[in-house]
Amino acid sequence: SPSKTIDFSPFENQFSHTTPEFTQQSLYIIRQAKQWNVNDISKIMGISTSLSIKVFDYFQNHTAKLEKAVLKHALFAFNGDAYQGMDAISMNEDVVEYTHHHLRIIDGLYGVLRPLDLIQPHRMEMGLKFKVGNSQNLYHFWSDVITQSLRSQLDIIKSNVVVNLASVEYSKAIDFKTLGAEVITPSFLNYRNGEYKMVSFWAKKARGMMTRFIMEHQITDPTDLMGFDQEYYYEKSLSKPEKPVFVSQK
Repeated sequence: SPSKTIDFSPFENQFSHTTPEFTQQSLYIIRQAKQWNVNDISKIMGISTSLSIKVFDYFQNHTAKLEKAVLKHALFAFNGDAYQGMDAISMNEDVVEYTHHHLRIIDGLYGVLRPLDLIQPHRMEMGLKFKVGNSQNLYHFWSDVITQSLRSQLDIIKSNVVVNLASVEYSKAIDFKTLGAEVITPSFLNYRNGEYKMVSFWAKKARGMMTRFIMEHQITDPTDLMGFDQEYYYEKSLSKPEKPVFVSQK
C-alpha cells in the first residue's frame, strides 16, 4: 500500500528514475480533484479542515509539466508505518534495483507504482467513495489496469507468485482470479490479554520489514518466507500455506 504520510524533502542519491506507467489516467483523476474545494475534500476524505487545505494544495499544484513539478521516487516519498519498517533509505543500490523489478505499490492516484517512479505529493485513498467518470469508484476505475500490469510484470520476471503485503483496502483493487497467480497473504499478530490479535501499527511496520526481508534475500521460494524472524516469528499452528501467520510477544 502507499501511505498517507509522505516526505518530499530533498534526498540526494544516484538512483535512476522512471515515470509512472498510467500518467494519463492519473491526470484524469487530478482534473476532477482540482474542482474540489476544501470542504469537498474534507467531506470526501473524512479529514480535518487543516489537512484538507494541505490536500487541496497537492491537487492544485499537481502538473503535467514534470519540469515544474515537485518529484521524488515513490520508494522514498512514502513515509508511513510500513515504509519506516522497510527503511528503504538504508538499502544498498543492488537491493533498490531488485526492489524496482519485484515490488509494486498500489496507489489510488497512480494505479500501480514501481519503486523508482517519480511521483508528486498527493493523497488519494483507494477506498474513497466518489465517481470517476463512468466508474463508480476508484476500484472500478483501476482494477483491470492494475491486474494486467501485475500480470505483465510476473511474466517479465518469470514468476507466478505474489506475496500480498498490502492492506485490505488496496488488495481489493486487484482481481486475483484474473491475475492467475499463487497469492500468499501473511498476517502479523501481537500477544494481547492472553491471545494473539492484529494491532494495526505493528502489523503495518511488520509488512514493511517483511518486504525488505524478501528484497534483501531475493526470495523466490515461498517456503523461505517462514525464515522471517524480525520481531515476529512463524507460527505453524495458526498458519495455512497461502496465509502464513507470524506472531510477536510484544
